[in-house]
Amino acid sequence: MGTVLGRFTHIMTRHCQITVAGAGNWDTKHPLHSYCLSEIQFWLEHLNHGNHKCCFNSVQHSKNNFSDASHYACGDLVKGGHEIACHKMFKPEEGGCSSTHRELFTILCSLGNLFDSRIKWYTDNQVTTKIVEVGSMKLTLQTLAYKIFSYCLAHNIDLHIQWIPKELNTQADFISKLRDCNDWQGTRDVF
Repeated sequence: MGTVLGRFTHIMTRHCQITVAGAGNWDTKHPLHSYCLSEIQFWLEHLNHGNHKCCFNSVQHSKNNFSDASHYACGDLVKGGHEIACHKMFKPEEGGCSSTHRELFTILCSLGNLFDSRIKWYTDNQVTTKIVEVGSMKLTLQTLAYKIFSYCLAHNIDLHIQWIPKELNTQADFISKLRDCNDWQGTRDVF
């Protein structure tokens, strides 16, 4: 767990930076956003718990995951086994979010059945890669990065994310465009 905590410590304070930067000056009392207070509470609980990393252990990745998100679905493929690890149809409000939001959500959903592993994660969205590595000043994206971080910490996942060109992510792209025709419901207008 120390490796996981050590790799992602910079994520946790990204949104707090914008709150501090918004203060009039150093002497001004400025109330902290509830999200910032939860980050401070997190560090009070976890800072001394495994904040270390051994420099000399070379561990192979146990899985290589490729993920992608379209406007209506997302998918994750485990390379090597060529198995679909995750496919999920988006709700209309999820599909209407930014591509970065959908890509982060895809990673979060795909982590659901992983634990105690070292994963190399590939995505064709450069912004998503950066946000998973360092966080975001946008609260909605930071919240997703925090959830990814928290899940990895709680389930002992050492996540290494890397951007790849779209042409190297064609299988995950294909999975994200599959439509589940059985995933339907009647609306109130029908009745």
